[in-house]
Amino acid sequence: MVNNQPLYLFTRFIFYSFIRPKELLNLQVKDIDLTTRTIKVKSDVSKNKRTETVPILKPLLSLIIENKVLETQAITTYLDKVLNLLKPCKVGIH
Repeated sequence: MVNNQPLYLFTRFIFYSFIRPKELLNLQVKDIDLTTRTIKVKSDVSKNKRTETVPILKPLLSLIIENKVLETQAITTYLDKVLNLLKPCKVGIH
């Protein structure tokens, strides 16, 4: 059982596709094509400023379908919880 599904999905996208976190956070649903099993990383968000096509491996495809990722407005919307988890928090001294 996964305690934090958005974070788990975020890390699985990185693990299976080698997409950088910044690139992943800028993906939109239209960038994922299940027919061709590819993800398009556009040049305006990629590190090397080139549009890249990344294959979707079977384990990632299963996660995309199971978690209904393509039913959201944008992947970023689904992963907003991840961003909140990654924000630095203030630690006070008591």
